[in-house]
Amino acid sequence: MNGEVPISATFTDPLKLRQALEGLRGAGITDYEVFSPMSLVAMEPLMAKRGSVVRYWSLIGGFTGAALGFAVCVVSAGLYKLIVGGKQPGALVPYVIVGFEFTVLTSAIVTVIALLVSARMVPKRPPDEYNPQYSVASFAVRLSCPRERLEEISGMFAQAGATEVNANP
Repeated sequence: MNGEVPISATFTDPLKLRQALEGLRGAGITDYEVFSPMSLVAMEPLMAKRGSVVRYWSLIGGFTGAALGFAVCVVSAGLYKLIVGGKQPGALVPYVIVGFEFTVLTSAIVTVIALLVSARMVPKRPPDEYNPQYSVASFAVRLSCPRERLEEISGMFAQAGATEVNANP
C-alpha cells in the first residue's frame, strides 16, 4: 500500500470551504476534488487546472492535412504526368493552395471530433464517497493524503469550520 489515505470534509458555507482550500494550497496540497451545488467562480483560482488536449489534436490534424494535401498532388501529378504552371510534375510551389486547403479541412474535422470525444458528455458515475447532499445544500472537498499528514489536514478542515470530516485509513 502506498500510504495514501482518502479524506473528505463537508461544509455548509462556501466561505468556509474557501478557507479550507486556501489552507490546503498553503500546505502545498493541490490535488483535491471539490463538490458543490453551484458554480463557485470566486474559487476557480484555487481549483486544479485541467488543460485541454483538443489543441494538440488540432495541430496534429493540421500537419497531417498539409502532408496529405501535398502528397495527393505530387502522387497524382506523377501518376498522370500533369504539368502545372509549366513546372515539372513534382514541383511543390503550385500545390501550396491545395496543401493549405487540406490543412484547414483536416484540422477542422479533427478538432470537431476531438472536441466531441473530450467533452465528457457521457454520464459519469459519481465516486462512492459522493453524498447527494453535495448537490443540494452542502459543499465538500475530497483528497488523498499521506498517512503522516492525516492529523494536520483533519485539523485544518476542523479549523476552517467543517461540519464533518471523514478519513478512511
